[in-house]
Amino acid sequence: SASPNNNERITAMEFRFDVNLTEKDFLDFNMFHAMKSPYGKKGIKAFRISITGLLLLIAATVMFVSDFSSFSLIYAAIMIVVTAILQFFIPRFFFSSIKNSIKRMHKAGTLGYSPSSSFEFSDESFTETTPTSKTEQKYSAVQRVCIDGDKAMYIYMSNAMAYVLPMSCFASVEERANFIKFLKGKCLVETYA
Repeated sequence: SASPNNNERITAMEFRFDVNLTEKDFLDFNMFHAMKSPYGKKGIKAFRISITGLLLLIAATVMFVSDFSSFSLIYAAIMIVVTAILQFFIPRFFFSSIKNSIKRMHKAGTLGYSPSSSFEFSDESFTETTPTSKTEQKYSAVQRVCIDGDKAMYIYMSNAMAYVLPMSCFASVEERANFIKFLKGKCLVETYA
């Protein structure tokens, strides 16, 4: 019987999934990324602080320039109310912005994802195969895996790139649980409600 030489590695495939992403899956990922992921939360926090700081700076400038007149105090109060209202609408603004961006990409034919792919997970790495490419990634390159409730798993390779595995790609709840256990042995896995 032949045995492999020292330079060859034999890896058994542990899991295989066929993935068919929809526009909704892509929207869900982008919403998760913007609103729940550690990467998106930083961006939203910075945006909120910037908007608040800018509006309060404008209000303070108006008050100082007009020597704290009653007009400037009313203006400052209005700016504070506007700031509070904006804080409430920022998530809706992001949602609309993301949704419109995806529609524009779809119209232009430049989707940010492959609608169909297959993933094979072995002990050392995983491979994504699409109709146009094949990419292998080591688990050591995975920054984190985020599980978004019963929607999907996002395998983040960087703060700007993740592989999407919708929960529909799992044959059963048991397969999903076994896969999560497998991933927890390879990289950081976080669960979000």
